[in-house]
Amino acid sequence: MGLAAQVTVVVPGNRVITLAGQPAGTQSAASGRSAPADSPIAVGMALTAGQALEITATGAVDGTGPDGSAGCRATYTAEFSVARVTTLCRALVGMFLADTRRPQPGAGVEYGGDAREIPVQRPLLQQPFLIGSGTTATGVKKAFVVPAGATRLYLSPVGNARSVGEFTVTVRSGAEPETPSNPVRVSAVSGITLAGQPAGTVAQANDARIAPLYSPVLVNTPLTGGQVLRIVATGNVEGTGPDGAEGCTDRFSAEFGIARVDTRCRALVGVFLADTARSQPPNLTFTGATRNTVRVEPLLQQPFLIGSGYTDGGELKQFVTPVGATRLYLAAVGRATLDGHFTVTVSPSGGTTPVVERTGVLRAAGFGGGTVAAGSIVSIFGSNFAAATETAGSVPLPVRIGQTRVYLNLLAAPLYFTSSGQVNAQIPWELAGETSAQLVVVRNGAASLPVPVDLAPASPGIFLIRENTGVVVNAVTGQLVDAQSGVRTGDTLVIYASGLGPVTGATGTGVPASSTELEPTQQPVEATLTVGGQETRMTVLFAGSAPGFIGVNQVNAVVPDTRAAGVGVLKLRTRGAESNGVRIAVEQ
Repeated sequence: MGLAAQVTVVVPGNRVITLAGQPAGTQSAASGRSAPADSPIAVGMALTAGQALEITATGAVDGTGPDGSAGCRATYTAEFSVARVTTLCRALVGMFLADTRRPQPGAGVEYGGDAREIPVQRPLLQQPFLIGSGTTATGVKKAFVVPAGATRLYLSPVGNARSVGEFTVTVRSGAEPETPSNPVRVSAVSGITLAGQPAGTVAQANDARIAPLYSPVLVNTPLTGGQVLRIVATGNVEGTGPDGAEGCTDRFSAEFGIARVDTRCRALVGVFLADTARSQPPNLTFTGATRNTVRVEPLLQQPFLIGSGYTDGGELKQFVTPVGATRLYLAAVGRATLDGHFTVTVSPSGGTTPVVERTGVLRAAGFGGGTVAAGSIVSIFGSNFAAATETAGSVPLPVRIGQTRVYLNLLAAPLYFTSSGQVNAQIPWELAGETSAQLVVVRNGAASLPVPVDLAPASPGIFLIRENTGVVVNAVTGQLVDAQSGVRTGDTLVIYASGLGPVTGATGTGVPASSTELEPTQQPVEATLTVGGQETRMTVLFAGSAPGFIGVNQVNAVVPDTRAAGVGVLKLRTRGAESNGVRIAVEQ
C-alpha cells in the first residue's frame, strides 16, 4: 500500500527541527533536547521533486498560533547538518531530508519581513522553512515545492523544552499557484547579486543571503539588443515607494561578476544578464541628478536604478536593453528583514506590445466608465491584444486565451474572449474590499503599461443588446422587452446585469454560479421605472447570481402601477451606485 496523498498530524509544542532523522539517544548540544522524545514529527507522505505541497495548520503552542508571536524572535542554531533558522517564536516550521545527509546549506535563513509573505517557497534540503498557518497575511495559500532528492518531511514549532500545546497540520499535494512572470512581485528581501545563481549560493558580501529564498525576480519578457523597455513599479518597502527613501543611501556590493550599485535605500533596481558571464563592469551610483536620467543604458551585469519608472518630473524613463542580454532580474535595495514588495511591469517598445486605452476599462454591462466591482465583467479596449479573435471554450474560464493574459494587482483574470482591440474579463472576486488595482494586458510576455482601475463594492450595469435596449425579458411571455414591446402592471421582468457586488454562496472567480442553489446579493438591490418623469420603485423578487453564468447577475422585478403609459426608463441601484438606464414600453 502506497503512502497517502494527504496526511494530518499533531505536532506537540516541545519538538525541535534539528533532531530530524536523528537516531534514538541523540542529544542536541544547542537545545539540550534529545531524540526521540523531542524529535520533530515525520509526515508519512510520498514526495516527488518539484511537487507543490499545500500545508495548513491550526491550534496553539504557549497560547500562540502557528504564525508565531509578533515581536518575539527565536532561532534554531545549525546542528546535525541542518541550517540555522530564525523566525517568530512558536511559529511552525518544516524541513525536507534525503535518505543520505548532504553538506549543510551554506547559510541560515531568517524569515523576517517579506520572507514570511512569499507565496511560493522553494526550500533546500536540510534548510528549515517557515510554514506558519500556511497562508500569507492577505489570505493567499502558500505552496511549498519539494526539492530534488527529498524523501521525508518533518515538522516542529520554534518553541522550547517547556512549551505546551500543539498544532494540527494537514499536508496535501496541490497545484503550484501561478506566479506571474510579467508583471512580477519583487520581494523586499531580494538581492540583485544573486541573479542567475544556482540554489544554495550565498551572497557573502550582501547579508549572507542564500538562493533561492533571497534571489531577485526573473522577468519573462522578450529581449532584443537596443530595444527600449518601459518599466513601471508600484507598492512599497517599509513604507517607501520604489524611488527609495530620500536622504538615505544604500548599496549592493559587487559579487559574482555583478557590479556594485549605490542608490537610495529600498529603491527598485534591475540587472541584465547574458547566457555567458562577462567580466565585471564599472560600478554605478544613482544619486543626485543621475536618479532622473530619462534614458538609461546599462551594461550587462551592471545594476541600474529603476525606481517608479518615472522621473521626479513625471517623465517616463527608457531602459535600453544591452546587446547579448537574455534575462532581466529585479530586486529592492535593502536588508533581508524588510517588509513589503513592489509590483513591477516591463513593457517593451514595439508594434506588437499591447496598449490599453487610458479610459479603456469599462463595465461590460452597459459599457459605463468609472468604477468596477469584484466579480463583474469588464471590457478592455486598446490595441495589439491578440493576433485573432478567440473565445473561451471551457469552464472554469481560462486565464489565458492564445498568448493573451490580463492581470489586476498580480491576480490573473478569467477571460471570456480576446481580439486585437478588445478583451472581456472577469474582475477577480479576490479584489473585493480593495479600492484600486493596476490592470495589465500581456501578450506573449510583452506587457502593456499598467492602467489604474478604481474598484467599488458595487458598480451595477444592465447588459445591452443595442443602444438603450437592455437584456430584459418578460418572464410570462419569454419575449425581449424594449421601447416597442410593451409590459403591463404586474408583469415580472428578468433583468440581466453585472456588478451588483458580493453574493451569498460559494461562487468563485471564473466559475459558473450554482444552477441548483440561489446566490442572492449580500446587499439589497433596487429596481426603478420612470415614466413621464415619475419614478416608481419596483418590487424585487430576487437579485443575485444568474444561475449557471459567470459574472452575470439576475434581477427579477415586478412592473409597478406607473399610472401612465409610454416609454419608461428602467434602472438598478445598490450600495449608492446606479446602473445605466434601458427603455421599455409600458401599457395600461
